[in-house]
Amino acid sequence: FVAGGIIHMENKKYKKVSIIVTISVLMFIVLTIAFSINNVVACKMMEKEVVKASGITMAEARAEIMGTVKIATMVSLTVGVIALVILAVFMEFLLVRPLKRTVAEIHRIARYDLTEGDMADIRVMRTRKDEIGSISRNIILMYDNLRDIVKRIDQTAGALSDNAGTLAEHTIQIKHSSDEINATMNDLSS
Repeated sequence: FVAGGIIHMENKKYKKVSIIVTISVLMFIVLTIAFSINNVVACKMMEKEVVKASGITMAEARAEIMGTVKIATMVSLTVGVIALVILAVFMEFLLVRPLKRTVAEIHRIARYDLTEGDMADIRVMRTRKDEIGSISRNIILMYDNLRDIVKRIDQTAGALSDNAGTLAEHTIQIKHSSDEINATMNDLSS
């Protein structure tokens, strides 16, 4: 919000689970449901063929196929869970952590803290060829520009202070000269 021309940023607490991990879990659930439906449909289609080819009853064929499907489903789910965990860890290190560090630096800069802070982490990420690298390069550019502006303001303030001192000295000299002229004029008029 804006108060007295100064923008104040909220320091929000971010959820532990990122949106990327949440989407990945939802995709895994949808794929699991789709795979299960596909297995059931495939079993129904295969039952009649197995009965014709092997000469066993429908119940025996169904039991044999369902046993195979259960094993295949369990193996698929196990592989899927392992893949999901690997994907979550991969995304945590390549996306979530860099984004959290970037957001922390943006909040620090937004609070007018232009000390170096954790800018070293951001400077390392600038070499990435993805969106994180692009964001990092722009944060560094913004940070460096803001520091340059503050440095220029500081230099200008110093020059103004020096000029104010010189102006005060000149004013004193002018007053002194004016007093001398005034005294001389009083002497001449008497």
